[in-house]
Amino acid sequence: SLNNIEYSTVDYSATVDLPLTDEVQSQTSAGVQYYRNHTSMTSAQGQEFPVEGLSTISATAVTFGSDDFFTNTTVGVFVQEQVAWRNRVFVTGAVRVDDNSAFGESFSFVYYPKASASWVVSEEPFWRVPFVNSLRLRTAFGASGQQPETFAALRTYKPVTAGDGTGAITPQFIGNPDLGPERGQEWEAGLEAALLDERLEANFTYYHQNTKDAILLQEQPPSMGFPGFQYVNLGEIKNTGAELMISLLAVDRPSTNWRLVANLSTNENEILSLGANDFIPVSESD
Repeated sequence: SLNNIEYSTVDYSATVDLPLTDEVQSQTSAGVQYYRNHTSMTSAQGQEFPVEGLSTISATAVTFGSDDFFTNTTVGVFVQEQVAWRNRVFVTGAVRVDDNSAFGESFSFVYYPKASASWVVSEEPFWRVPFVNSLRLRTAFGASGQQPETFAALRTYKPVTAGDGTGAITPQFIGNPDLGPERGQEWEAGLEAALLDERLEANFTYYHQNTKDAILLQEQPPSMGFPGFQYVNLGEIKNTGAELMISLLAVDRPSTNWRLVANLSTNENEILSLGANDFIPVSESD
């Protein structure tokens, strides 16, 4: 078998720095991205060599072959604005708009907003903690997505062998013109600190993520006229956790540098919904 995967990417972005005042600086960015993934597969098999000494597939009595290909394309644009005050307070806002070839025909595009802020508290004049060299507080909110599989939104058929031995097709996937991406929204907050002449460093983050419109494969009743399965945006998942990293410079000499690093993380996932009909009533007969 032979698998060939090709990636094509074109990125263009521009940034403009504009000082609004002596204390406020502005940075505006915009860009466009084109991404294409093309996968092709070819396979050949053979069985039953007629005589000894043969080794090629074409020399077998029974041969099989197959080939397939998938192409997925994404086009996105974004714009971002970052404002800094006295090089200690930073605020960023951005939005990205994507269109993907796997989206349903009735689903046009998806947008992903982003916002973040950070404050270097240790740069403030009121800071009077001698053993803490630097302290940075930060928070952020952002959205991202996962596109459907390449042919998930299309109505497809699969080849079968009919009763008389001839080739035929049968329904495979119903298709969904409204199919869109899975959308994840995450909020996080944390801090970064350096203590004891920067020999001790700490980095803490707490995050809360919700994934909506999770793509599920749902079986449809034959009464619809097209039996089979359909990809739908139904599920909702919650993901929360925390991450802590502590780094200690235990030995700092011209010839020796020894740093101890410890990481601790927690993660909890919960399925909030599997669609409109999360519970199926079951009647019990006597």
